[in-house]
Amino acid sequence: MPDPDVIDVHAHVYPDGCFAEVLKGRSDFKFVDGPRGQSLLYRGSHVMSTPKGQDNLTARLASMDDAGIGMAILSVGALNIGWAGAREVSAARVINDGLAAVCRQHPSRFRFVAVLPCTSESEMVGELDRALGLGAAGIGIATNIGDCQLQAPEVRHFWQEMHRRKMMVLVHPTCPCDAPQNDPGTFLSVGYPGETAMAATKLALGGVLAVVATSIPRAPMVPR
Repeated sequence: MPDPDVIDVHAHVYPDGCFAEVLKGRSDFKFVDGPRGQSLLYRGSHVMSTPKGQDNLTARLASMDDAGIGMAILSVGALNIGWAGAREVSAARVINDGLAAVCRQHPSRFRFVAVLPCTSESEMVGELDRALGLGAAGIGIATNIGDCQLQAPEVRHFWQEMHRRKMMVLVHPTCPCDAPQNDPGTFLSVGYPGETAMAATKLALGGVLAVVATSIPRAPMVPR
């Protein structure tokens, strides 16, 4: 039986059309079909997968029940919204609308973390307000936003807004702009944990967390 106190925060759903919107016009990305689903390649390197049946909610709920998981927090994981470039606003809307639609089908079992366009502060705040209205439990970002690392001055306003609102931020590793080319998946399997640690280290050493470190909520921010 599912335990309402057990929450899976590493659960991915990729709404229809989200990859097409994010990667439109990007010839350096391509999908390759495999026996277990699709692999997304960036400059020939495997950077993430989309498993077969990832949108089968009946099977997902059955798996959650078997594992005793009461709720899953849905995100798009390694999909870097910054890859969309000038289309990041429309890409964020597609993703957030899709994740919210999944959660509406089973509101007691699913919540989601929204993605935000970060180039423009006003557009970021506008989509944040809209996503919260859709029921977002927090914000999900990758360890890079486009070609910017998380401590970059270009995204400092993101952290300031998250601090101001006391928002939960879920950070997922992704392929950095200087990742090796034509890698079959070794960077993903070995480098991704290091990518997360490196991002956290740069946030700390870059002074971004100097103000917010003492105000990060310790209690879960997902109501039951």
